[in-house]
Amino acid sequence: MTPCPSDELLSAYVEHRDEPEARAALQAHLADCEACAGLLSLLVLAGPEAPPEAPSRYELKSQVGSGAMGSVFIAHDRVLNRQVALKWLTTDSNTSQPARERLLAEAMALAKVNHPNVVHVYDVVTLDGDDVLSMELVSGATLRDWLAEASRPLPRVLDVFRQAARGLAAAHAAGLVHRDFKPSNAIVGSDGVLRLVDFGLSLDTGQASALLPNADSLATRSSRGTPRYMAPEVLLGKAADARSDQYSWGVALYEALVGAPPFSTETPTQKLALMKSHGFSSDPGFRRLPAHVRAVLRRALAFQRLERFESMDAAAAALEPRVRRTSTWVAVAAVALVTGGAALHWQQTRCDDAAEGLSQVWSAERRAKVSAAIDGTGVAGAGAIKTAALAFADRWAEGWRAERRALCEASWKETTPAPVVALQFACTERLRVEMNA
Repeated sequence: MTPCPSDELLSAYVEHRDEPEARAALQAHLADCEACAGLLSLLVLAGPEAPPEAPSRYELKSQVGSGAMGSVFIAHDRVLNRQVALKWLTTDSNTSQPARERLLAEAMALAKVNHPNVVHVYDVVTLDGDDVLSMELVSGATLRDWLAEASRPLPRVLDVFRQAARGLAAAHAAGLVHRDFKPSNAIVGSDGVLRLVDFGLSLDTGQASALLPNADSLATRSSRGTPRYMAPEVLLGKAADARSDQYSWGVALYEALVGAPPFSTETPTQKLALMKSHGFSSDPGFRRLPAHVRAVLRRALAFQRLERFESMDAAAAALEPRVRRTSTWVAVAAVALVTGGAALHWQQTRCDDAAEGLSQVWSAERRAKVSAAIDGTGVAGAGAIKTAALAFADRWAEGWRAERRALCEASWKETTPAPVVALQFACTERLRVEMNA
């Protein structure tokens, strides 16, 4: 093994001031010397990394982060005149050519994913042996920070996680597995749209994990990802797949809704036992969730991956608002004829989630059709029946809209607990569905 380098050489390496030959020699030494690798890790932690040399097309502005995947800088694209994020992918002298080719193939596949819930990769370039991604620069907060900033209404949290599920589905359709889905690897933009970032494009190169530590990751030579969100098969050393991403998504969703992780134990053995038994099911916070949300979590967090949803699209669909039809709206003309002009009515039942507006249920066009239908019956007293029926429907629609407005205000002002608001939204949706029958 070569002699250990001086502190100055290590600092030059961290600050990208060394020559390519010296850098290659130091990387070879670090692969065999744990002491120097540890010292280099401390130097990285001691302060921000100096900007590397950027491709001539880009002007570096500032560093915004570093992690197991690499360093990230804000840059100006001189050709397209826009701000981008440049991400240096983590490789070292231990990286085999086939492994690097896999890394680049995945980066290029990600660049072909065009989906609103996946950060857009514009280009993949190589500079002095380093692979660099040019990516969409998103203004917003990580999902972790967004959840911590305020008590979010349940419908909004579910909407954001449906977006995450659709983003993962798009990546899976392109043949990619995220490998490290967690709230800090998704951004809720200032436009309200969630985007997945930081796909697991890092290689198992040993020292790379020490050089670029991640505060909430436990990097090992045999696995990528964050143990807190890992699927049981990954913890057991098996390869991650799309359903492993689904499990990570389920853990993050559970945390967001309950306020604590589904599995919190001292040892991996205890954690795996809880995973297998669905130990989280008895948590009071979990039991307060709407029934269909509990069902989604149980399935996404199934110990056996084949028992999970067949795809993230299916998981997203299962998280959509539930409407169980248990009563009917009796049609105006039919009830009037059958009951000899008796007053119209409809029945509502308990509901459990939210939906949207009334424009297709009771509009000027729908009102005119009902009026014409009653007139067309030719029965005695049709005019009086029509007047009463239309007045009833008008009053109902006015009251429904007023209730939805009040619930909307309660949701945004957070004056009512989120689960209560969700149930009340669901009840108004049930009324809307039955009115439309």
